[in-house]
Amino acid sequence: MHTGKKTSGFTLIELMITVVIIGILAAIAYPGYQQHLMKTRRADAEGALLQNANFLERYFTEQSCYRNRADNDPNACESGDGLPSLPVTQSPADNPAYELSIQASVSDGTSYTLQAMPIPGSTQENDACGTLTYSNTGVKSADLSSGCW
Repeated sequence: MHTGKKTSGFTLIELMITVVIIGILAAIAYPGYQQHLMKTRRADAEGALLQNANFLERYFTEQSCYRNRADNDPNACESGDGLPSLPVTQSPADNPAYELSIQASVSDGTSYTLQAMPIPGSTQENDACGTLTYSNTGVKSADLSSGCW
């Protein structure tokens, strides 16, 4: 017996079609979102490298070298580990994906290379750009055409 009332709702087929469409959209969007996060973290590391480079350039202006002054000779730069402390050591500081350091400096203190190495186990560990470097001459490690810098 039909009462004349129309029932409303979704059929199981309509619900399954909706779930499949949402699943397809998520499968397409999620990898793009992950790539965007990797690019953002890489940009944070690049910014930190440039901030450290600015710090070292200011230091060079005051000290005439990129190393600390030798205690026994105020006109000479220290050799070995006599490097100033960098203002930024990880990027970003709240959830680090890169560890920043001075990778190399010649003994006379007239050059440096800053390095941003992906932290093992972090989301950047498998980044195609790998370790980013920046030198006192402005040379960047990664291929500029690849979008790493």
